[in-house]
Amino acid sequence: MSRSSLCFAPTIRIRYPVGSEPSSSSSRLSVARNLTWLGVSSVLVKPLWLAFMVAAAPRWLGVEEYGVMQSSLALAGLALAFSDLGTTNYSLREATREGTEQQRLLANVLTVRGLTLLVSGGIGLAVSYWLDYPLGVVVAALAYVAAQHITTFGRVFFRAAENLRHEAVSTVLERLLVVGFGGLLLLWAGTASGTLAAMAMAMGLVAVAQLVWIGRRHVPFRPDLLDSRYAWRTLRLALPLGAADVLLAVYFRTDQVMVEAMLGDAAAGLYGQAFRLLEALSLIPTIVVQGVLFARLSRLEAESRVDEFRRVMRNGSLALAAVGIAVAATLWFGAEPLIRLLTGGDEFAASADALRVLVWTFPFTCLKDLLFVSFIARRLHRVPILVFGASAVANVSFNALAIPAFGIAGAAAVTVCTEVAIVVAYLVYSRTLRSRP
Repeated sequence: MSRSSLCFAPTIRIRYPVGSEPSSSSSRLSVARNLTWLGVSSVLVKPLWLAFMVAAAPRWLGVEEYGVMQSSLALAGLALAFSDLGTTNYSLREATREGTEQQRLLANVLTVRGLTLLVSGGIGLAVSYWLDYPLGVVVAALAYVAAQHITTFGRVFFRAAENLRHEAVSTVLERLLVVGFGGLLLLWAGTASGTLAAMAMAMGLVAVAQLVWIGRRHVPFRPDLLDSRYAWRTLRLALPLGAADVLLAVYFRTDQVMVEAMLGDAAAGLYGQAFRLLEALSLIPTIVVQGVLFARLSRLEAESRVDEFRRVMRNGSLALAAVGIAVAATLWFGAEPLIRLLTGGDEFAASADALRVLVWTFPFTCLKDLLFVSFIARRLHRVPILVFGASAVANVSFNALAIPAFGIAGAAAVTVCTEVAIVVAYLVYSRTLRSRP
């Protein structure tokens, strides 16, 4: 962490006086401390979350109802991805660069996000009606994902300070409430709509509580700073970041929706089980990359510390790749017994075949996330936009061919190939940048 007092300061100062810049050893200590906070909090609650989402939910809902739940969440995530428009990444980057602007940033971006969530949620409902999804399940899924978006945006102000104790507390509270509320309705009602409604209620409580905490401890919310011209300017500057996020969401979420549309609820449940396990692993790059290294890289870029920037990228890449390969190899060998252990029978056994393929996306996902934020930190927005745009088109096109021919294993294979292609494209462009005079 930069300074202990930043935890309660209303603004963040990153322009250090000459000679007072943090040393590399203090920077490493800050990164290690933040990783510890997020790592410990995740270790405390992640097993509970996994037990709920990939064990309790499939056991109590059954493969078809679980498929409806996962497909509705995927559709909600895809629709509400259009609500961000890059404002989360933009706010994190600018909060580290322009500490005195945080109050204006919070007031205006939060207002914009509320409006865009309503609009994109309405579009999601229209699409779900066209695809003949159960209305109650989709409404609950949209409410849950919307509250999740607001919570994620609020954590920008924890990350900008590089003091993640409060984010760790927020994460623990989120998981406990969501699993607690969702688990009660899962046992009582045994339906996807009831479970998602309870999860949405819990997530909404976390979002409100976190915003109140931020307003009192970090950045006061001041409605008097609302300015339509400032909000429009912020939205316009954030759009390049949003384009990349939307294209990534299309690539990342569409396969689940396509599986449900082409193969039905049961296949969607099988694929959703495998994909949820893979998604759970994303905690590792999220903590390391989004939680810690993004703010660090943005700061180093702002201070033109090129050698330190490259050192962080090199060390981060090696560590993430090593962890990713080890995890993928372990799950490849243990896919079938793991699925049986979690679901308690043979109903989801076919998920193991998809999981054996999907796990090999993980090492590339770790590298992809790090390379992505390195481009964003350097304001090279066009690179991820072009890469994710091409990937989204290719992914949807190849899934349209692979899913009818090879089922959920085909969807998994397309996902792996797309992740590899994204990392290769990023590495080629990064090498081109370094070779320039």
